[in-house]
Amino acid sequence: MDTNAASAALGPGSGPGQFRLPWGVAVDVQGEVGPEPGPQSAVDGRIALGRRTAVELLVDVPDDALLVGVGVGIPGIVSTEDGRIHYAPNLQWRDVAFGDLLQQRIGGRVPVVIGNDANLGVLAEHARGVARGMSDVVYLSGDVGVGAGLITRGRGLFGTVGYAGEVGHMRISSDGRRCRCGNRGCWETEIGAVAVADALGTPSHDIAHLVSLLEEVRTPSLPLREVGYKLGVGISNLVNVFDPQAVILGGLLSALYPAVRSDVDAELRHGTLDAADRRTEVLLPGLGRDSVLVGAGELAFGAMMADPLLVSAEAESVVGRVRSTIAV
Repeated sequence: MDTNAASAALGPGSGPGQFRLPWGVAVDVQGEVGPEPGPQSAVDGRIALGRRTAVELLVDVPDDALLVGVGVGIPGIVSTEDGRIHYAPNLQWRDVAFGDLLQQRIGGRVPVVIGNDANLGVLAEHARGVARGMSDVVYLSGDVGVGAGLITRGRGLFGTVGYAGEVGHMRISSDGRRCRCGNRGCWETEIGAVAVADALGTPSHDIAHLVSLLEEVRTPSLPLREVGYKLGVGISNLVNVFDPQAVILGGLLSALYPAVRSDVDAELRHGTLDAADRRTEVLLPGLGRDSVLVGAGELAFGAMMADPLLVSAEAESVVGRVRSTIAV
């Protein structure tokens, strides 16, 4: 196999009413992540932003590389049948054929594949991260919203058409906050960025700032401990349902857990059935903030894994052609 092949991976943020691409990298066949181009502010025209990001990704890719695909992680319900984004409440999107639209913009025959961010996170952690060798894993992707990527008996669990894993909409409080899905008391309203920001007394729009503040916590406040308790409640529910070897906390949750570990662990001991005999570990991602990106790259490489000769032939010189097409 040509080791000078690359896929482009895009990981969107999940801020309300906007489509931000704070992470975008080129991923090689060894799963190594290239340099990040840095945060980009939201602009009018979401497709145009993805198009410009693709140009930035290709700057550091060798001219003779074969661009075999583009993978995109979306915080929403992505159909496994046609790749359409059926519903992404924190983006306020419904029934969006984002893959088709992006492929039209970048031109050529470059395959564009779309995946739910949590599903891509568990794919990457299972293949290359902290869950290597495990058969049953839950990966929680949590920033504004919360979703789960699920692996059971070594296989991804997606549901009938891709709706499985929307654990952020488990209702854990009947009189809780109003969620963007329309319900009250959804888990993501109790442990997501808004809840964490309220507990820290700061705005919720800057995830990186929230991460920095959480990393500085030595003794959590009572409001932050309450968020930790709610995180433990939801994780114990998932452990009781799926009996995984590990629950991996991605996104903002990877910074939240160390700050409130004692409260989370206490609730796990209390809320998990037969806790003394459970072997479930709560882990941080082995790939850090790159889990979803690497998963998107893995997804984009999927076609080449199935038929490397055909894909390589179609991808010949596509890097230069896409550069010139997008740059116009």
